[in-house]
Amino acid sequence: MPPPAPLSLEFSLPPGAAQRLLKSQRLAGLRAARPRARPLRLTWFDTEDGMLSAQGRLIEVSPGTPGSAGGPARRGARQQLRQLLPEAGLAWCPGTQAAVLAEARLTRATPDAGAAGLGEGTKLVALAAADGRTHDIAVTLDGAAASLSLAEGLLRANDAREPFARLLISAPPDTLFALAAQLSREVPLLPAPPLAEAARALARGEPPRPPRRGAPTLDRAMRVEDGLVHVLLHLVSCLLSLAPALALAPALAGQESVEAVHQARVTLRRLRSALSVWRDAIGGEAARRLAAGLRDMAGRLGPVRDRDVLLGGMLAELEADLAAEASAARAGLALVGEALAAERRAAAGALAAWIDSAAFSDLVLALLAETTGRGWRRGADAARLHLLEAPLPGFAARVLRRQGRRLLKQADRLDGVPVAVLHAIRLSAKRLRYAGEFFAPLFPAKPAKRYLRRLARLQDALGIVNDGSVAGRLVRALPGSGLADAAGAASARACAEGALDGYAAARAHTARSDAGAAWRKFRRAAAFWAD
Repeated sequence: MPPPAPLSLEFSLPPGAAQRLLKSQRLAGLRAARPRARPLRLTWFDTEDGMLSAQGRLIEVSPGTPGSAGGPARRGARQQLRQLLPEAGLAWCPGTQAAVLAEARLTRATPDAGAAGLGEGTKLVALAAADGRTHDIAVTLDGAAASLSLAEGLLRANDAREPFARLLISAPPDTLFALAAQLSREVPLLPAPPLAEAARALARGEPPRPPRRGAPTLDRAMRVEDGLVHVLLHLVSCLLSLAPALALAPALAGQESVEAVHQARVTLRRLRSALSVWRDAIGGEAARRLAAGLRDMAGRLGPVRDRDVLLGGMLAELEADLAAEASAARAGLALVGEALAAERRAAAGALAAWIDSAAFSDLVLALLAETTGRGWRRGADAARLHLLEAPLPGFAARVLRRQGRRLLKQADRLDGVPVAVLHAIRLSAKRLRYAGEFFAPLFPAKPAKRYLRRLARLQDALGIVNDGSVAGRLVRALPGSGLADAAGAASARACAEGALDGYAAARAHTARSDAGAAWRKFRRAAAFWAD
């Protein structure tokens, strides 16, 4: 079997961390030679109408580089069309997508539109620039060679300025991630979008664009292993794009923070579902190891999201209904809302601290290391290797058939079914829905869309039933001290709990009826994966 191809991965560092890493004893112990410093000067150009950046591309121009060995240095500039976002349908691993689509040697700093594959006469404008220094470092780890490029400097766009620090590691996958794990003990390391995308975002006054959102798109030509790699890389990149907002969750206002936490929780659930769906192909030990880290993160997102749902959902609706009344329940709801908001801030602070810690970077690096190195192949028997090479559509149909049967066996009808059974049905429906979203692109679109729409309606109705029990649990768990600083707090709290209980019961009664109808309709839905 040939050795794995080298991989290049770009990491972002906090401002000032580049010098700390450069001077660290850990890096000094790995160096094979003294670092070589060189100036870093880049300018990014877009078409006058912004067409290139809208397509996820920019023209990048840097000073000339030395010519052939022994020849004179070239004057002029090096131009390349830099890909910022993944092409449609392709999985994306952060930092590896900066492929050169077109390249030309120029004798001036302004790029030539024709040389970049654009129409002659297309007007280009400078969007942003970077100035700084790059340190090239050759290292060895356990006898394997790797190269590092440690860059730091300043991004400039119009009147905006932003410091940057980046580390590019190039090595075979196992060496790359082992090296990243060691260096992350010195400075926080997280895979990052390309510097060109950070420059574009600075010029536009907006955050860098996420490479992906939503469910990944699979293809019928894929093998089982191809589908797994595609899904995991897609979802890890989604999670990374949300990390900056999660780190700022205590400071972000309102809906921005709520949406970031929600999207992160959905992405995390999809990741956990992927490990479950492909468990037979991955192998039990690898799946358990990765699932443990994801479960830890889920435990940190859950307390924030549960309070967001209650504060922005049932509590807000009930307060609106009582807005015209000067009732004890209304006063109690205000106290409950204040106490829940305080708990939300504390949970968001704990989440932010964890995102900024080595634990989160360790989780991301472990996921990427297992995926890019295809670690599940180590020790795999012939049967598992055969499954990894099998066509993806057949595997998908077997998974969906098994999960669909498991869901339908739980009840014939939902009338009078205990809440605990409804909760189990909701979880099974959620697992089937995530698997269905993964595999829907492999099958005819209309039947898949119809089936998943019915499944979503069932899940939504069962979710409303569950919300009532979660709301009651959260309110009753509030510490008394959080509500005791107002006159009549105990009475107001009792009124608020009664109002919430009654409101939740009314919503749950309606939702039970809706869930029963959705269940009957779902049971009649034709399986879209059927041959």
